[in-house]
Amino acid sequence: MRAMQIVGAVLIVIGLLLAFNVLPMATVIFPEKFWYKLYPDGTSGSPTLISPGSTITLTAQLVYFDAELNIELPGTYLTWIVQVNINGQTVTLDGKGVISPVESRYATFLFEKQWTVPSGVGVVYTLTWTAIVRDNNGNEVGRATTTTYAKTADIEPDGVFYINDKDASQTTTHIVLDPTLNLKFTATKNGDKISSVYVEVWAGGSKVATVTLTGANPTWTASYTLPGPGTYTLKGYYTWTGSSTPIQKMSIIATWEQGEIPTPLPFSIKQMVGVGLVVIGAVLALKKRW
Repeated sequence: MRAMQIVGAVLIVIGLLLAFNVLPMATVIFPEKFWYKLYPDGTSGSPTLISPGSTITLTAQLVYFDAELNIELPGTYLTWIVQVNINGQTVTLDGKGVISPVESRYATFLFEKQWTVPSGVGVVYTLTWTAIVRDNNGNEVGRATTTTYAKTADIEPDGVFYINDKDASQTTTHIVLDPTLNLKFTATKNGDKISSVYVEVWAGGSKVATVTLTGANPTWTASYTLPGPGTYTLKGYYTWTGSSTPIQKMSIIATWEQGEIPTPLPFSIKQMVGVGLVVIGAVLALKKRW
């Protein structure tokens, strides 16, 4: 019986160390997705078209919690540092808050900063994004980088996409209560050079549909009905007579009747194991001889 009490006491000690995060254990966190949404988000072959001299909102939406994998990165949007280097100029974005839920799975931090595009035309901008994840004590725990591209218009056409008559050029998220979307593109420059206008609808990393807008300079329109509730990314493009490469002018998120994201567990798995060991240890330590 004495041996059982000793075992019980040992389990209590180990359990308390686990419950209070005293016992050292190596933990590796690897999120499936980190860069959720950037603006501008063009590629080297299809840079996002921006207007010379205009003020745009640089946007980074980063995943910090994954409900499906139960992974949560440390720190808050106030402790993380997000910067973007634009052709040698470094801009630090401001943490704006939390966006939750996204795709009924992710919770994200939002970082934004206004930036005035230089007046030069036909200039390609390389945007190197850096996110430094810091815990609540300000200690760096990891960092990530990625690159996107933008370009100021020269002789290229330019214009604005609208969803349900709302400017969709830069808006991060559109919440819709009706699955039918009214899509519109209005040319603001050299619309006579535009050959076609279309919108790609994406969900969960896969293209759901391609919607062709019909019309002529300066306005093209179409409607599209989302196949079901959820979160969709809409990418708007147009082609023109001076290039074989489509110009991307829109990349926004549209959410229709999105569900709630599960609440993170109040305690870590390690802490819950510790509490369980304390209970088992107490039972063994107090058990009387028959």
